[in-house]
Amino acid sequence: MHHTDRGSTYTAGDYRRALKDYEMVASMSGKGNCWDNAVGASTIGTIKTEALGDYVPADIHELRRILFGYIEGFYNQRRLHSTLDYRSPVEKETGEPPCGKNSRTYPSSPTPRRCS
Repeated sequence: MHHTDRGSTYTAGDYRRALKDYEMVASMSGKGNCWDNAVGASTIGTIKTEALGDYVPADIHELRRILFGYIEGFYNQRRLHSTLDYRSPVEKETGEPPCGKNSRTYPSSPTPRRCS
């Protein structure tokens, strides 16, 4: 998924073909609505900061492993989201407290943790 605003760069044919070549799905802000793009940008910034910090993965496979572990093992399970009344997405959907309730911060290591 590649989310952008509706700028001419991102709607140009060459750009859209490049996304297709890389099997990426284009996602764009609604016309005249900058707020949905702000949420996407904020989410990506949070993920980059918390999951990677200054660490640079060796390749795309390592990056995928790190991001999957972070998103599925922490971001959705335990991270508190202000837009969800300071609950995790899992807690919001199920009404149940997340696993590892006392651990709400992600380790500063690129090695992902999973709830057990």
